Amino acid sequence: MHIINIMVENEVIKMEEIKLLGKVIIKGVIEAKTGLRIGGSTVGLDIGGVDNPVIKDAEGNGKLLDYHAEKLGMLLGIGRKEGGMGAKTSQIRNVFDRVKRMEYDEYKVPLLRAKLFYVAGRHSEMSPLKDILSDALKLIDEKEKFDRFKDFFEAIVAYHKYYGGE
Repeated sequence: MHIINIMVENEVIKMEEIKLLGKVIIKGVIEAKTGLRIGGSTVGLDIGGVDNPVIKDAEGNGKLLDYHAEKLGMLLGIGRKEGGMGAKTSQIRNVFDRVKRMEYDEYKVPLLRAKLFYVAGRHSEMSPLKDILSDALKLIDEKEKFDRFKDFFEAIVAYHKYYGGE
């Protein structure tokens, strides 16, 4: 018999004793679709929250942003035959051009997530971009962070082109 404790909203709830009936072994292959690391926090995470975000604060870290922008640009730019996503420049620019023209607006910035989900829904090769940028958009709550986001997105576009984006 085992007692299981579950943490709900920073409160530990003790469950009744549960009898272990057996073990299940799951075998398979995990394929990483992106080299970017979002997870790995050592503290709790709210449902829908962002763990180890790419954009950390208004001061930012240029090297960190460049590193992640290059990885994502490479993944999107390299063709499918070579193990990348093969995203087209027009697909990325469709979203980037809108972002580039925008000024920070606390109402419009969260709506960019909907645009990313729409584009990724139509073009599956855009999913890694949607995953990273939609998490970053959740963190933007001021103009300075939005400016850093625009710089990050512009770097992704540049690296995408460099690594063979069509």
